[in-house]
Amino acid sequence: MKKTVLPMNLQFFADSAGGVPDGQPAAASGNAQTAVPPVGQGASAAPAFDYDKLASLIQGKQTVAEETVLKSYFKQQGLSQEEAGQAISAFKQQKAAQQPDLAVMQTQLSEAQAAARQAQALAQKAQALAFRQEFFDCGETVINGSELLDQTGSYEEWLAAVTANASPETVSPDWVVTDTFFALDEAGRVVGIIDYRHTLNGFLKDLGHCGYSVRPTERGKGYATEMLRLLLEHARSMGAAELRLSVERGNAPSIGTILRNGGRYVRSFLFAGEEADSYAITLREGTTMTNQALVDLAFTMLERSYVPYSHFPVGAALLCADGTVFTGCNVENAAFGSTICAERTALVKAVSEGHRDDFIRLAVVGNSADYCWPCGACRQMLYEFAPNLTLLVARKDREFVELPLSELLPHGFGPKSLD
Repeated sequence: MKKTVLPMNLQFFADSAGGVPDGQPAAASGNAQTAVPPVGQGASAAPAFDYDKLASLIQGKQTVAEETVLKSYFKQQGLSQEEAGQAISAFKQQKAAQQPDLAVMQTQLSEAQAAARQAQALAQKAQALAFRQEFFDCGETVINGSELLDQTGSYEEWLAAVTANASPETVSPDWVVTDTFFALDEAGRVVGIIDYRHTLNGFLKDLGHCGYSVRPTERGKGYATEMLRLLLEHARSMGAAELRLSVERGNAPSIGTILRNGGRYVRSFLFAGEEADSYAITLREGTTMTNQALVDLAFTMLERSYVPYSHFPVGAALLCADGTVFTGCNVENAAFGSTICAERTALVKAVSEGHRDDFIRLAVVGNSADYCWPCGACRQMLYEFAPNLTLLVARKDREFVELPLSELLPHGFGPKSLD
């Protein structure tokens, strides 16, 4: 697969269109010359001379003015001043006749570029329509990440919308600025489509920054993983710190694609009545969330809590030094002592993924009017791995207090206590 993904709204297939590159003159067809009478013909014929020999002589004396070289040469040939003048004039006419007509070249260049663009557009359209038709032929009516290629009747209408939505000045009022890309294999055939939404509006807050599809006959070959990797590079170049995306519950291939690109589970939600999961991918090492963002993320976990006995949901979000965030919720059990709190859920998830001593902040939230303080067991578990951890403890109105764990567990008992 190519190491680039070509933007659909830019010059598509630019590397294989075969057109004349901008700024480079096309080769002229025929001999574009200025019409002059042949030497020795006309009303006042000039003395004969060897043009090529004279041109070579001038080329060899680049530091001497052409007029000086010509006068000296014809004087040596024994020509009178009048004859020399005629010969010089004839030489200059013949020299001009040897030069390409710049106006003709520019016209030919424009024609070649227009022809290349036309061929490019036709190839692009044919590829896009064949790509779409393959989905339909396989009984698939939705092409994720295609900016409604699956719903727009006219290709030209779709292309105009994609182009408009790529610019802040022309983006549709009900959408966000979006870059849409086709992915090509080594032969230049479209194998997939993927988009990058620069921001998230209310509709996209769960769906995320991107969607993608691989044509049915090309699945299982690693294209999706490579497409997402390339899109992450693009998003990173745009200054994004994190990319959110979602997947239908149980879609193992897509989940694998996300996980192979560093995705981490964030939360679940319902979309069109179907369960879906939201994932996040950190784009910059050391990127950290704001305190409020971490608290907000913890609040999204309340709906995941399993609390049939206390009816007191708790959510948590644990931030690591590399920008990774692990979320958790409380999970109760009929044997009450087996219940696990949200804080410990997030912590155990992080430790199971290889994190040990890089925890920075933990947000703990609940639906109560008072702040949702961690219980004693959670304080002890947190102290084991992060005695210097900062806690963000919130109440249901999302107001929170910030304080060190050592303030909640002074003189804590940890690994060093056993030395």
